[in-house]
Amino acid sequence: MMPEQSPRIEVGNIIESDKRAEKERAWKSRLKELDHITDGLGEGIDENIKEVVAAFSVNGLNTLQSCEGHGKPYRSTPWVWIEAPDEPDIKYIREKEVLDEVAERYGMPNEDKAWEENEVAWMEASKLLEQNGKTPEFKAWQSENKRLRKITEELLTEFYVGHSADPATRIILQDEGGFDAFKAHNDGEDYDLTEELDEKQKNGLEKRLLKYREEMESFGKFLKEKYFSG
Repeated sequence: MMPEQSPRIEVGNIIESDKRAEKERAWKSRLKELDHITDGLGEGIDENIKEVVAAFSVNGLNTLQSCEGHGKPYRSTPWVWIEAPDEPDIKYIREKEVLDEVAERYGMPNEDKAWEENEVAWMEASKLLEQNGKTPEFKAWQSENKRLRKITEELLTEFYVGHSADPATRIILQDEGGFDAFKAHNDGEDYDLTEELDEKQKNGLEKRLLKYREEMESFGKFLKEKYFSG
């Protein structure tokens, strides 16, 4: 009599299936978290960029702010601000002491509004702070921003190997906020609109905005696929 054979178990397939299920749970969890995030005005993340933000996030790219594009100044195209989490409150060595000393010399309070109104005092304080140098914690945070940018650049390069786009809709990276934080946004003149739009600028912007969103969503889908297949 031949011994009964045990059913064959595809261990590799089971492991891959478990990994996929775990990633699915993480993806849905991140989307749910984004539903409860609001800005300073109490507004949530724009619907047309929520999945893109989630795709950045699950790939280890921490996001600070985002916009789906609204055809208005400062927000004419979609963008996502990438920045390392937990920015240290203190940037410079002896920062508080320096600001207190300069503020006292100029007979003013050490407050943001006072520094904005006294450019000479602020320039003097800034020079002293730069001489002292940044704290180790802040340097580490800034280095993390550089690492995130390198990763994003590599992902964009890979994305555009198999994806063609009009130069105006192509996604680029741009410094934002200083200290190596950056935004991913569509290239082209619409992103740089910073004043009330004239009729020429408004003409066709609605159609262009759809193309901008489509390109950003395509990159988001690429990032999502990268996450699930990685």
